[in-house]
Amino acid sequence: MNSSSISNTSLLIAAFIFIVIVIIVILVVVQENKSEPLVRIFNDDQTQSEITDVIYELRAALNGLNEIHPVSTKAFGIGIFRVNQTQIALVYDVYFTDIVGLQSIDIETKDGTLVKTLTNEVAFQSPVISITGTWTSNDDSMPLTEEIVKELIDDKLYLNIKTVSHPKGEIRGLIKNYGQE
Repeated sequence: MNSSSISNTSLLIAAFIFIVIVIIVILVVVQENKSEPLVRIFNDDQTQSEITDVIYELRAALNGLNEIHPVSTKAFGIGIFRVNQTQIALVYDVYFTDIVGLQSIDIETKDGTLVKTLTNEVAFQSPVISITGTWTSNDDSMPLTEEIVKELIDDKLYLNIKTVSHPKGEIRGLIKNYGQE
């Protein structure tokens, strides 16, 4: 084996270990908080709504090879999504590393058509970056609709992280439905 293949193998092993650790941490946190509401949403009138009736868990594994035009990059990540029973909210957690010059984190169709920009800002840079949030049917810029929820549940949408170096996307992954809780 040459040093390039050893380096690539080491990178793949490190990426796999990172993803496994992130999943384990998330599962432990979710299990410990089962009795607590999953998320609290502040409504326009500053009252709180609680989302406790999650039924679908969705995940996306992000890498450069999943891009429409594959990208060679060390960056990788994972997205975890939960849709509540009344289908009015999508709670998301996105973790990624080795991204420089973030432009946006988007949900899009297979052909790259934008469905929703989750964020175009990250307050800090560190080895592993995470963003969390909630997308609801009351969203002013792009409300979450039953049609979009159906596309998510039917494995038809992608999570894409776009950067200055790769404005069409550096890492991307199909958002897959892992079933009901």
